[in-house]
Amino acid sequence: MNCFSNEYEYYDHELNRIYNIQINHLMEPNKTKLKEAQQAWIKFRDKDCAYSSGPKEEEGGSIWYIGYSACMTKKTKNRIKELDFYVKCRENGCPK
Repeated sequence: MNCFSNEYEYYDHELNRIYNIQINHLMEPNKTKLKEAQQAWIKFRDKDCAYSSGPKEEEGGSIWYIGYSACMTKKTKNRIKELDFYVKCRENGCPK
């Protein structure tokens, strides 16, 4: 289980790093919009991974944690790509 949580922790740290770069670039009202979107995305990710992983750990055995961690890692990596697009977009038409 430890290697799965280590991989997720790495990507979670990377997500926070990219998010902070973007949030520090923005001005209001876009700063608030991104904060709200990120909070909603985190809730969605957590609930969707809990759903897709099936019965909780105590009901599904140790395999539950593997599926849950894989889902969390995959969704976090995808979100990093989305936020990184905004970080690299510093021209007209990009959020400021």
